[in-house]
Amino acid sequence: MQAQYAFVKQHLLKDTLSALGKFVSHRRAQRRLHPSECLVRVDHVHSKDEAQKYVGNEVELFKMYVKDSNNVVKSVKGRVVKVHGRRGVVICRFDRNLSPTEINTRVYVKLCKAEEYE
Repeated sequence: MQAQYAFVKQHLLKDTLSALGKFVSHRRAQRRLHPSECLVRVDHVHSKDEAQKYVGNEVELFKMYVKDSNNVVKSVKGRVVKVHGRRGVVICRFDRNLSPTEINTRVYVKLCKAEEYE
């Protein structure tokens, strides 16, 4: 996994400022799961006020796999919609819904405002 993050930082995000985050879960209620909204915990953000600074920023998740002995990298883009709770977790909407197998993967929160989606 460390090699994957090094590859992404070196080749795909070399000209952008970004903060690391982790895809924690989908937003949920007692009986319903919202697969279009993802909870992301941004590193070194521990309060609601700090997380509010990231609202509107672009988010990108990279999927890396091997196909015919070549490394293939796909990216899914999204944006930070709002703050979730008091502990610095943000809610993100991606272009495509993220699968539950991608929980605990790294997400890159770019320090620039996102283009308008939808």
